[in-house]
Amino acid sequence: MRRFILMIFLVAPLALVAQVFTLVDSSRTGVSFRGLSMANERVVWVSGSKGTVGKSTDGGKTWHWVNPAGYDKRDFRDVEAMDEHTALAMAVDSPGIILKTNDGGRSWKVVYEDHRPGIFLDAMDFNGLRGACVGDPLDGRFVLLTTANAGDTWERLAPSLCPEALPGEACFAASGTNIVVPEADSELLTASFVTGGSSSRLHTIANKPGIPALPLTLQQGGRMTGANSLLMTADGFIAVGGDYTKPERQDSTIQSMVFPRPLPPASQLRQPLGYLSAVAQSKAATLVSGLRGIAWAKTEQLYQQITEVNWQRLSGLPFHVVDAIGNTAFAAGPDGRVARITFQ
Repeated sequence: MRRFILMIFLVAPLALVAQVFTLVDSSRTGVSFRGLSMANERVVWVSGSKGTVGKSTDGGKTWHWVNPAGYDKRDFRDVEAMDEHTALAMAVDSPGIILKTNDGGRSWKVVYEDHRPGIFLDAMDFNGLRGACVGDPLDGRFVLLTTANAGDTWERLAPSLCPEALPGEACFAASGTNIVVPEADSELLTASFVTGGSSSRLHTIANKPGIPALPLTLQQGGRMTGANSLLMTADGFIAVGGDYTKPERQDSTIQSMVFPRPLPPASQLRQPLGYLSAVAQSKAATLVSGLRGIAWAKTEQLYQQITEVNWQRLSGLPFHVVDAIGNTAFAAGPDGRVARITFQ
């Protein structure tokens, strides 16, 4: 295992903010991590290619690899952590599979399996016992699954409640973060998710059809363009993406909205990393990750009508996914790379 620590101290007008970036594990050589979920600041799960699932219960100091038996050729693009004992792992491609463990990964149970031709699950999200999973369109409509019992059982949403996809529009399984399940008191809303490809849009799923999709102004129009990740709060949302084939392009890769203001052009929120695959929010900052590293900015800046956000790069190493709770964040990516970021 390789380890290094990078400490950065930045002075803001009213406060001192210190970040500590630590590469905590790179032992899974050849594995690409795109799933990451924190149950709290100490318990974190990761998942990825070659059937790999791992967890840490001590804030990333040590890792336990709990790969589901019999699935060593599957790519687990998303993992959702409930606690150190309970988690769900989602495999992309056919058949679509969701597994669940209640014993810390010693055993796994298939809780959803879909053998329909063309099935491709992209991401999951949970809010308490309620969860949702989104998949690429089948017969012209996106696939939506829901659960009300922490993923023990899943129901396929009726096609009439699933949004229609425009030609060439799909989801990306880039980081398992393109879908958000709202708070439990949002009785009408099931989930919101973002798309890419020919068109990039924000879709809202409710218990009644007909809620229009919101067009985004992120890079779009190509097969590998559009939104990869969605962060939603009570005040608004932040979506990130770009063009996977042109990772250096810095404009139109992040977009924010404060309800009920209209959408500002995504090009107003330039950032130094280019293509982005994930966004997360700690108490101190909003973090983004992509093929050219990890950066953070003060959250309030992203909701202002300004052209220059004070982005601070934490690492130039590629990371596919980032998650945050409190003042701690974790990131994971290619070559089995996992990092911890702490804000003080």
